[in-house]
Amino acid sequence: MGVFDKFMFRPERLNREAMKAAERGDYSTALDLVDQALCERAGNPVFLQNKGFFLAKLGQYDEAIECYELAYGYDKKNHELLAMKGSLLVRKGRYDEARNAFETAMTKAAHNERIMSQSAIGFYDMGDKERAKEVLETIMHSPIMGNYAETWVYRSKIAYDEGDLAEAHAFAEIALEIDGTNDAARAMIEKVKRDERTTGT
Repeated sequence: MGVFDKFMFRPERLNREAMKAAERGDYSTALDLVDQALCERAGNPVFLQNKGFFLAKLGQYDEAIECYELAYGYDKKNHELLAMKGSLLVRKGRYDEARNAFETAMTKAAHNERIMSQSAIGFYDMGDKERAKEVLETIMHSPIMGNYAETWVYRSKIAYDEGDLAEAHAFAEIALEIDGTNDAARAMIEKVKRDERTTGT
């Protein structure tokens, strides 16, 4: 590989190194590396998305939102960026903007379970459990979705909030079948069992 080729592929290498740093939990180093990649490949939507993720992990939500917006401007087909932006808007308490981001993402990618599940979680975190339940039920009744443990964990949480311990337990069990390492599902099952012992149900 010549010097020119090495130069051309340097941004991708920097981005890969950034992802490895993120896997180690070193988001500051990851951010520095992806910034170097962006200096050489400005406007790369993948790099911008990664930068937004690193910034979010560092608690810099406004800057992360800006990165997601820039990335979406370069890649209008990546509707997951809207859902990711929506999740951060929820953390900022900007609920109307978050709702718009989620609804737009789901309209544009109606059969993308990752987007729909992330949106449902956002609605739940905003306190709109009815809308969260509607989205989760849509996922659960689809023949091509229902493959993410988080979908069932949050449906379990809603059932628990509604006082339906049997459903809460059942949904958490499904989450564990999908992902046997899901701590949130295990915690829900233990929570339900404690309540069942207390109430004698």
